[in-house]
Order: sequence, then C-alpha cells, then structure tokens
Amino acid sequence: MLRYLYAKEIQLSLRSVRFVIALAIVMVGFAVSGIVGSASYHNQLTEYRQRQAEATRNLMDQMGGLNNVAVYQQAALLPPSKYPYIRDLSITRLPECVLVNAARHQEMEKVLRSNPLLYATEAFTWQFILAAIGGFIAILLSYDSVAEERRQGTISLIFSNPINRWKLITGKLLALITINAVLIAAGILLSLLILSFSGVPVLSSDALATTAAFLGFAILYAAFVTALGLLVSTMTRTPSLALTALFFIWVTFSIIFPSAARITAGAMQSIPTPDEREREIDQAIDEIMDENNNTRPTANGSQSVNYSRIPFTAVETHVANGIVRAIEAAGRLQQKHENLMFDQGYFGLDLARWSPVELFRESVAKLTDSDIDRWRRFLTEVEIYRRELGSAVSALDSRDPNSPHVYFQDHVSIWISLRPVEDATQIPRFEMREPPFSDRLAGALLPAAWLFIWTVIAVLLAVIVFMMVDLRQQQTSS
Repeated sequence: MLRYLYAKEIQLSLRSVRFVIALAIVMVGFAVSGIVGSASYHNQLTEYRQRQAEATRNLMDQMGGLNNVAVYQQAALLPPSKYPYIRDLSITRLPECVLVNAARHQEMEKVLRSNPLLYATEAFTWQFILAAIGGFIAILLSYDSVAEERRQGTISLIFSNPINRWKLITGKLLALITINAVLIAAGILLSLLILSFSGVPVLSSDALATTAAFLGFAILYAAFVTALGLLVSTMTRTPSLALTALFFIWVTFSIIFPSAARITAGAMQSIPTPDEREREIDQAIDEIMDENNNTRPTANGSQSVNYSRIPFTAVETHVANGIVRAIEAAGRLQQKHENLMFDQGYFGLDLARWSPVELFRESVAKLTDSDIDRWRRFLTEVEIYRRELGSAVSALDSRDPNSPHVYFQDHVSIWISLRPVEDATQIPRFEMREPPFSDRLAGALLPAAWLFIWTVIAVLLAVIVFMMVDLRQQQTSS
C-alpha cells in the first residue's frame, strides 16, 4: 500500500503545472549558475596567476641586496576557491592578499568599517539557488498537498478506504522528497555539463566527491522544507493560508533570523573601529619609544645615533632594541584585533545556527572551504610565513661579517647585508595549504547533523499532526 501511495503521489506531481514551472526555474537557475561559476573560476584563477607572476618579478627586483628583501613586502596570496560555482565569497571585502616583510605583516584592510565576516555576500551559486529558490520550490510543491484535498473533500474519500494515515503521509513525504531530489540532481547535472565544456575541472575525484556531498546536503535541506510544508498544510484549512504561513516561516529562517543574529553579535560583542585600532597601536609604539629615549645610554659623551656605524655602539644597540620591541608590540595588538574580529564572526555564526537554512549554508561553506575558518587559517599561515621569511633573512645576513645583523622598518633605515641574493630559492615564498576532502567533509558533517535533527523533528511533527487532526472537515471557501 505504501508503494502504491508513493507512486500515486509521484504521478500526480509529475502531471501538475507546478512541477513544470519548478523544473523550468531550477534548470534556468542552474544554467545561469554554471555560466557565472565558469566565468568566476577562470577570472579568479587568471587574477591569482597574474598576482603570482607580479610577486615573482618584484622579488627578482629586490635580489640586488638582502636589505631590500628584508624590508620590501612580499605578497602572501590567498588561492582562489576551487568551487566558486558551489559557493563563492570572492566579492566580500575580506583580504585576498597580505603584504609581508621580515618584521611584520600588514594589518587587515584598515578601510573596513564593519566586520565583513558578519555581512558576507555571495554570487549566484548552487548554494544560493538551493537556499533561496530551492526552498521556495519545495514550498510550492508541498503547501497544498493536504490543505487542497481537505478543501475539496477528497481526503474523506481517501479515508473511506482501509488506509493507515501514517502510510498516506509517509507516501506524500517520500514522493515530494523524491521530486525535489530529481529537480536538484537535474539542475546540478546541467550546471556540471556547462562547467565541464567551459574548461572547469569538475570531473576530478575530489570535485565529484564534493558535488555528491553537496547533493546530499541539498536533499536533506529540501526534505526539511518539504516536511515543514506538509506540517503547515495539515494544520491549515485552505491552501492560500498554508502558502502564506510557509512563506513567512521561510523568510524568517532564511533572511530575518540570520540577519538578526549578525546584528545581535555586532551589538553584543563589539570590536574596535579601524581608527581606534590604529590609535591603540600608535600609542603603544609611542610609549615604548618614549621609554627607550628616556633610558638611552651615553657613549663617549654622546647620545647620537648612527646606524651606518659598524659595529654598533651601546647607543645604537639600545635604540635598535627599542624599535624591535615596538614592532613586536604592534604585531601583538594587530593579532589581538584580528582575533576580536573573528570572535565576533564566530559569535554571529553561533547565533544564526538556530536557523536550518543557515545550517545548510554552513555545511556547504565547510564542504567547499569557503567559511570563516579559511580566512583565519590564511592569516595564521601568513604569520608563519613571516617568521620563515625573517629566519631566512637572518640566516643569510649572518653570513656577512660586515652586517650589524639588525633590521627595522617604517621610519628607520634598514642596515643589513648589502650582498646580493644569488639564489631566489633561498627566499621562502608563501604557499597556502588546502585541506583535503576528508577534512572538509568532516567539518561539514556537524552542521549537517543539526540540520538532520531539524528535519527529523519536522517529519515527526508532520506525521503526529496528520494522525491527530480531524481532516474530514470541509471548507467551501478557498
């Protein structure tokens, strides 16, 4: 009986005008996504390679002396996402390039007036289609599955046969989930064909595995919306009322609740503005340098500083140590401010996790390595690279007995080995290590598990309400 009910619901759905409309919307959406995703992939890759070539040329121009290599900034580039067609955040104001020298790395863009981790936007990707259009289609297919039969009175005819209620609601639920899964799979297949013909490597094992995992998360999300649709359709007497209620719930979950969570995070866990950060760093540097100047020793009756003098006198050494302390203090404050920004972003994400739509977005973000962790890992690896660059410069400088072996930046001239660097491989280059698919999938499973719990709750509620509500009542008005 369950198989018959399932097949009957499938046939009714396939014959409906709404299925044709839903299919057209999905295919057009994924086709556009494939075109946009292909352009995004090639543009990001081309720009990244151009930046790499420019960074190489700049390094070769600095090879005339180790002092240039020490002070001039090397580019630490964030590699483009391998899956911009699934989820792409390249248009946010998050940094994709941080400039690094042997002393410190450049602070994250000072032009930021709000935390971009709270207000990130994305392009027309698979995730966007499923979170927005996919949710609407699941509602469109399920909003009147019970309410319409109740309004027309056909539900009473169905119950006149020896049919268990749980089999009827289970058949409807499985049929609608299947229809949504077919629509999603067809859209993804069309998008993959467009991407493949445009030269995007979507057939590699890693890409195929990522696509399969995304399909699973998308079907799970569609199952939640479908169960929610059946629940509301059972509780309301007319299709119009069910559609209105479902649209309000969907907008709340997908727009209102995530936005409110981010606004709340920004208000409850504030971070310093760029101007406040700059003033705090300048104040720390001034305090250290004032102390350093007040305790400056006297060498041969003079406190003058001459960094061209080799070896350094006690005066130059004292001032040099003060400058190094100031640079280190500025670096610590910079790290503190970056941590505050990420903490605020994580707090907003924690609050938004109460939305099933946000859980779907987070699972896809972790699956494609396009979430907050990617940028935090990027800045962590930038700091590691800065230390590697400083160690390499120090090692090369130590080979020159005529160098004072101390380097500064900003307002103090660099005095370090003037010997040219003969081999460019002696200067480390930044390389971002991408996590393997297994690690990305493991990170995505936690939000997906919470989404699964939401789905189970929605399914159980839909079944329980369907078993308990008196569905034989008819409503003559639409």
